Amino acid sequence: MSEDFSLNDGKLIKYTGNSETVSIPSGTAAIGSMAFNRNPYIKAVSIPDGVKYIESSAFIGCSGLESVSIPKTVEFIGGSAFYGNISLREIAVSKDSAYFCSSDGVLFTRDMKTLIACPDRKTGIYHIPYGVTEIKELAFDGCIGLKAIALPESLRSIGDRVFWGCTGLSDINLHSGIESIGNSAFYNCSSLTAIDIPAGVKYIGDRAFAYCCRLNKVHIPESVESIGEIAFRDCFQLEEAVLSCGLKQIGGGAFFNCYKLSEITIPETVETIGPGAFDYCSSLKRIDILSKKLDFGSYKAIADIKEGIDVRLLAAPEISAWENLTDIQQKRLILCALNNLSGLKSEAKYVYGGYIRNNAERLLPLLADNADICRMEFFAHEGILSPSTYSAFLDLTRSRAEITAWLLDYCNRNFSVQIIENEFEKELSEIFSL
Repeated sequence: MSEDFSLNDGKLIKYTGNSETVSIPSGTAAIGSMAFNRNPYIKAVSIPDGVKYIESSAFIGCSGLESVSIPKTVEFIGGSAFYGNISLREIAVSKDSAYFCSSDGVLFTRDMKTLIACPDRKTGIYHIPYGVTEIKELAFDGCIGLKAIALPESLRSIGDRVFWGCTGLSDINLHSGIESIGNSAFYNCSSLTAIDIPAGVKYIGDRAFAYCCRLNKVHIPESVESIGEIAFRDCFQLEEAVLSCGLKQIGGGAFFNCYKLSEITIPETVETIGPGAFDYCSSLKRIDILSKKLDFGSYKAIADIKEGIDVRLLAAPEISAWENLTDIQQKRLILCALNNLSGLKSEAKYVYGGYIRNNAERLLPLLADNADICRMEFFAHEGILSPSTYSAFLDLTRSRAEITAWLLDYCNRNFSVQIIENEFEKELSEIFSL
């Protein structure tokens, strides 16, 4: 009935009826955004010739809509026009349209280069036709019956939210021509168990694989420069993540709550690690950090990683990036290096040794409770210990007897001086003056 339609200057603003079959009045030139917002009654809609524009979200959430036909006069279809149409089986297009076409019920631009929308009820395996270079945002959103999708070699990028919520999708081929994976591209694709990110991809967007809760392994190739924020959040089954040289940025929360991930190596090219990148990874035991290009925020994020995880700073850092860190954060970073002295290269030992030596009065008391013989050897070798700093260190450490015995032995071995314990202070001064 005409009273069910609210029009303004040829634009359909709102439909309020409850008919299963709806015929939009002739003379309508545009269907406005949200015009049929979440109408549960509509099963089919007839759009008359003369309509030129279908605005974004025009039919959003029409859960009963099964089919729609686009006339030849439509020139523009906005993003998410058919979002949330969980019963939609087909989007038909007039063969005389100069702007759009339909193939197997899927909506494309007339030149078949852009895939605009796939009906939610599409099932099984779908082969995107060769020649498609772009897939619009949310094009496959809610296609829970799709099990596999074959991407054409012509496709160069996977846009934002393209496969959002395709919970049945278990197989998709990402070929070497793809250069980027957009934000939330595979968000909540909960049946994906493996994804082969090809060489050529440069960017993995925010939330790209978030909530892919069956994904168990991912290999990031050398071409990838950036992993977005919470890109792999809540990938509960992820046991292995291999990051390659070439990677520059790891976004905040990138591997948040990946609680089966046990270890990971940060390659030498990484410049930024966002806050909480590895938070709530309850099985994570070891992080090897090979980069020496990290910025202040990255070192802060490392210092804030949960205690109990063996974080190893294996490269010589850019010490200037530590300037605004708290003493406690600096202590954590130094311990991250000293925990694996055997793995440190000489350049890294020189940098860490120099930093501790130049800040001995402030830092040695913080490190005292973490003293062991290996670290004491390092301190002595790097010239960090002196009579005054050693005395302060010895007063604070819980291992006084052990450390004293070690120092006596160390001096004997390195300086060929026999030390008698009751003359310790005198001999120690002589040794450090050599």
